[in-house]
This record gives sequence, structure tokens and C-alpha cells, in this order.
Amino acid sequence: MIEPAKKVAKHSRKKEKGRWGEQFATDILQQRGYTILAHNVHSRYGEIDIIAKDDNEIVFVEVKLRTNTAFGTPEESITKAKKQRILNTIWDYLDKTIALEQKETQNWRCDLFVIEMTEQTTVKRYAIYRNFIGG
Repeated sequence: MIEPAKKVAKHSRKKEKGRWGEQFATDILQQRGYTILAHNVHSRYGEIDIIAKDDNEIVFVEVKLRTNTAFGTPEESITKAKKQRILNTIWDYLDKTIALEQKETQNWRCDLFVIEMTEQTTVKRYAIYRNFIGG
């Protein structure tokens, strides 16, 4: 009986850390002059954590946060399958939001924002990898 409660609490902490990481990434991106367009955009393929504008370019940002690197760094958590899901989600978003005649001329990229932190939300390291999928 106690196990399900532990799982809920653990899941809740994970979501809370995820929200914290996305807010941290948002703050850094805004400091760098990005305009935030949306957060947590869902499609049948997956979710885009942050959609922003950097000059004339739409930037889709995948945020990865780790408090423990025993199973790898945030960068190592992005598999080929995960990249494909992100790309499919981006194409779905573009299909629904960009006029057909603008799709070929609209510049976009997908950035990876990684954060390593302690359990107490002290950031040890963060990095932004521009165009980590290609567009």
C-alpha cells in the first residue's frame, strides 16, 4: 500500500524539477534576447518544452535536467528515437501554425538546453546546443 504513494511523490518531485528547469531555461533565453512564444506544446508525437523567437528564427527548445549523472549526462539522454519524436512534433507544429507559402522560407532550429543541478536546485552546469537536430 505504501509503494503507490512513494511513486506519486517521486513523480510529483520529478515534474516539479522539470518545471523548475524549464523556467530556468526560459529566464536564460530571455536574458539572451529571445522572445518566448509558448511552453509545453503537445502533439500526437510528443511535446516541445519551449518555443521561442531569436531574431527571425523560430527556436524549439528541448530542456533536459539531471540531478544525478549515474545513468549519463543530460546530453546522453537524447537518443536517435527522441530526436525523431522531437522533429515530428516540430513538423506537426509548423504544419498547424505556418502558412503553406511561408514554410519553405521560415527559418527554424532546435536547441538543446541541458542543466545539471543538485537536489537543492543549485545549478552545477548548464549549456545550450544550437541546432542540435538540424533544420
